[in-house]
Amino acid sequence: MSDNTASAMAEARGPQPTRKLPTTRAGFSKQMDALRAYALLSSNGSLPVRYPKVGETIKMHESNVSSMNPFFLDNGFIEKQGNGYIPHPAVLEFNRAYSWNPETAAQKLAPLLRETWFAQVLMHRLSFRAMPEDEAIEHLASACNAGPDAKLSLRLIIDYMEAGGLIRRENGALVAIHAAPTGPAEPERPQVLQAPAQPAQSPPPASMADAMKAGAINFQISVSVDMAQISTWPADRIASFFSGIAQVIAAQQKKDG
Repeated sequence: MSDNTASAMAEARGPQPTRKLPTTRAGFSKQMDALRAYALLSSNGSLPVRYPKVGETIKMHESNVSSMNPFFLDNGFIEKQGNGYIPHPAVLEFNRAYSWNPETAAQKLAPLLRETWFAQVLMHRLSFRAMPEDEAIEHLASACNAGPDAKLSLRLIIDYMEAGGLIRRENGALVAIHAAPTGPAEPERPQVLQAPAQPAQSPPPASMADAMKAGAINFQISVSVDMAQISTWPADRIASFFSGIAQVIAAQQKKDG
């Protein structure tokens, strides 16, 4: 084939996408089967898997499996290792969940899908409003420089997002599915401070006579006198004040003795 012929064919195909798109040589369900086969054959992600083995497992020609790999690699579903491929941990989770519930298993791919270029293009737009599917395809095409001939591949991208639980189709439009909120943390309750428990006190005696019968008189007097105030007292008042204090102290000492 001459260079001129190759150039003419390239021009006829139009601009080439800047990102790898899903192949149209295999339907969406077969592509999901291929991901599960990579997980199954990898011994829980410990062994690289060659795509011909995947083809044998899902009953598909190896060339068709090979055509899936560029999209898988570009978006992290698998990683090249030696002569084979290792699946992403999310793909392993998808395969494990499939045996329990095939209908929802692909939602295990959600963390991986959220990091892809196409989710970045669509999800922030869909968080504001629902969007007709054709409009979403136009946004994807613009982001990867794809022409109209890539429309089927771009629609497969939406299939991946829907299966992963990122979006849902509703009356010809795409609606974002947001993770269920866990709810705000319960506000910390202010600590209720309580006064320390006071020791139980005996009720006051009914009369001084009753107190004398009890064998003791218990009372406490607290006197607070400001020194500035004392400085204004006459000398005889000051003498009487301190004389009274001295008598109280002497009486207490006599009692203790």
